[in-house]
Amino acid sequence: MKMKNIKLLRLFIIIISSFIVILLFCACGYSKEEKKHMKEIANIGEKNAVNYIIKKYGFTPNVVDIEVCREFDDRTSFPPANGYVLVFMNYNNINFKVYINGEKYNLQGTDNFQYKIITDDAKEYFKNLFEYEIYDIYLQYRENRITEDLYLDSKEDNLISELYKPGDFEGFLQRHSINIRVDDILNQDLTDFKKNNTDLIELLKNYAISYGLKIVLISYKSINDYNNGYTHTYGRNGLLDFEIYNDGLYINSYITVDNKSIDDNRFELQEYDDMIFCCYDKIKGNDLVITSDTSKWLELGEININKHSEVYSVDTNELNKSNEITVYIPTDKFFHYSSRPKIAIQHYFENKWWQYECFAKTTKDKKYIFITYYNYYNDNFDFTIF
Repeated sequence: MKMKNIKLLRLFIIIISSFIVILLFCACGYSKEEKKHMKEIANIGEKNAVNYIIKKYGFTPNVVDIEVCREFDDRTSFPPANGYVLVFMNYNNINFKVYINGEKYNLQGTDNFQYKIITDDAKEYFKNLFEYEIYDIYLQYRENRITEDLYLDSKEDNLISELYKPGDFEGFLQRHSINIRVDDILNQDLTDFKKNNTDLIELLKNYAISYGLKIVLISYKSINDYNNGYTHTYGRNGLLDFEIYNDGLYINSYITVDNKSIDDNRFELQEYDDMIFCCYDKIKGNDLVITSDTSKWLELGEININKHSEVYSVDTNELNKSNEITVYIPTDKFFHYSSRPKIAIQHYFENKWWQYECFAKTTKDKKYIFITYYNYYNDNFDFTIF
C-alpha cells in the first residue's frame, strides 16, 4: 500500500511539473496582442518612412526591411516595442536607414542617406585644413534626442533629420557633436605636426569645447601597415585611442583632441631576439631595457609550466615609466615550443611576486602573435613562452 502511494505521489509530481513547464513555455515570447501591435507599428512606420523620404529628398525609395525597435530591458528576452521603427531602404544602389515613429502618422524622422556625401566633404575639408593627403576618414554623429530615452537615441549613429547642403561641412561641424578619425599613410611624426601647427590644433580644441568635436589623427607607416592594422575603430563612441597600442607596429604617431585635453604620442620599436617590443616614445634613445635569462621563472604554483622559452625581462627604465608595452612574437618562434603554446607574465608589486597567463592575439597578416603588458604600476616584468 505504501509503495502504491509513493508511485501515485511520483506521478502527481511529474504531472504538476509538466504543467508548470507548459505554463512557463506558454508565458514565453510575445502575446497575440503584442504581435498585432508590433505589426501595426511596422505598417505605420513603413508609410511614415517612405513619405518622410519623399518630402525630404523628392524621390520614392524601395523598402528592403523593417525592424520594430524595442525598449531596453535586461530582465526579459522579449522587450516591448517602443513605438519606433528602423526602416532599411535602397535608392539608386544606395542603402540607407530611416528611424521614425510607427504609432502615429508623422514625418519627423532621421536618416543616413547623405552619409557618404558628408564623409566625402569631411575628407576634402580636413585635407585642405591639414595640407596633407588623407587616406581614410570615419565620422560618427547623432541627432539631438528624439525620445525621452537616452539609450534608444544612442542606438543608431549617423541618422539626422536635417537636409545637408553639400560643401557645408564646416557648418555641419558646428551643428553636431561628431567623433572623427582621420588616417594617413605618410609615416608622419604627428608630434612634430602638433608643434608646428599650433593655430590649427587650437582651432580643433575650440571646436571640441564649443561644438563637442572629438578627433584622432593617425599616421600609418604605409598602405600595407594600414591594411595590417589590428583594428580601425579608434574614435568610435569617443574612445579616441582605446587600445591603439595594439597597432603600434604599424602606426608612427597620433594626436587626440577633445574638450578636456590634447594628447600626442609616437611609437618606438625595439628588436630583441627576433621579437619587436613597442611602447610610447618618451625619451631620447631606447625607452626599454630588454634582456633574457637574467631572471628566473619562479615556482609559485600559480601556473603549471614545464618546458618553456628563455625568460625575457623588460625594464621600463627609471627615466621613462611607459604605459602599455606590446610584444610582437614571430609566429614560427611562438609555435616552436609546443603545438598550443601560451605566454605567462610575472612581475613584482607590493612586496610580492605575481604570475598570470597572458591573453595573446594574432596580427591580421598572421606574422606575429602579440601580447600587451598593461603597466599600471610602473614596474618591470618578465615573460616566457611555454
